Amino acid sequence: MKKIVFLAALLALTAGCSTVTAKTTKAEGAKLEKEAALKLKPGITSREAVISAFGAPAETVTENGEERLKYVYTEKQIKSYFGGTIQDEVTGGKETTTLEVVIKNNIVDSYKFKKIEE
Repeated sequence: MKKIVFLAALLALTAGCSTVTAKTTKAEGAKLEKEAALKLKPGITSREAVISAFGAPAETVTENGEERLKYVYTEKQIKSYFGGTIQDEVTGGKETTTLEVVIKNNIVDSYKFKKIEE
């Protein structure tokens, strides 16, 4: 019986402490803005202009006379407990933005801009 009371008291104490949280943001890649992507004009914008605007792509694939430039930006919300001693990257949330640009003859043929929240 004493063990149950002790465990219940311990649980109550630690539950109260664990609600003290802070959130930090961890970013990977260069930030991608939709407004910048909307400035891409298929048939007009050059490959050099894309790289000038967005930097080096995270991935480049060439096949069938097309070059695909892929840009990825990820932002993770990380919860931390006990002054940052414990960090929870699983339940904090994540937002991934991707821009995929298809280049033909050094000119933008098409592009896709996506933002996914998890």
